[in-house]
Amino acid sequence: MKMIKEWQSIFTIAELCSIFNISRATYYLWKKQEKTVTNHEEKTVIEICQHHKYRYGYRRVTACLRDQFNIVMNHKKVLRIMRKYNVLSRVRKKKKIFVLGHEPVVAKNRIQRRFKATKPNEKWFTDITYLMFGNKTLYFSSIIDGFNNEIVSYKIAETQDVSLVLDTLKEALRKRNVIDTILHSDQGKVYTSKQFQTYATEKGIITSMSRTGNCHDNALIESFHSHLKS
Repeated sequence: MKMIKEWQSIFTIAELCSIFNISRATYYLWKKQEKTVTNHEEKTVIEICQHHKYRYGYRRVTACLRDQFNIVMNHKKVLRIMRKYNVLSRVRKKKKIFVLGHEPVVAKNRIQRRFKATKPNEKWFTDITYLMFGNKTLYFSSIIDGFNNEIVSYKIAETQDVSLVLDTLKEALRKRNVIDTILHSDQGKVYTSKQFQTYATEKGIITSMSRTGNCHDNALIESFHSHLKS
């Protein structure tokens, strides 16, 4: 519900209610009863988790509170807050398993931070960000055009998987006629997947990827997602 309120400057209430599959009557009823987080410490914990894309566990959040915000808080209290607002770390350690024919496909960086395009559909930028919808986490995937920073397509889903980025690209291709369009992303597993790379190539898309762990290589869409959450 909160995301609908925050995004109504970009999308209409009707569009947002359709995206989140709720009625407008339900939204307006919630708006009357809305309760916001007023506690400064709780707000700071939530902001830290969101800023680090839910990669921080409660101990790292506790350290961040102390070192960056001069807030001394017991780690057990931090954990309670993170559980309360469903901002626990989403990172899980997994053993790397390589299956023949399914190794990640990493494209070279064809953008090299030259974000501005000279014509429409020359350079597209894509990424996924996390959104909090009450106590629920949703994933927002989008593609923007480097020519005028226009949103070409977007999708919202409950899971961050290959189908989410494929659906985002398919919607963009339904809207635009492209020839040798460069699509720049990070090296997330959904983008390096053989399924995504094969589909993009078949549709005449030239993929490009940021260097590992360098968000500035995709600063255009990182800035857009940051603006959505501000």
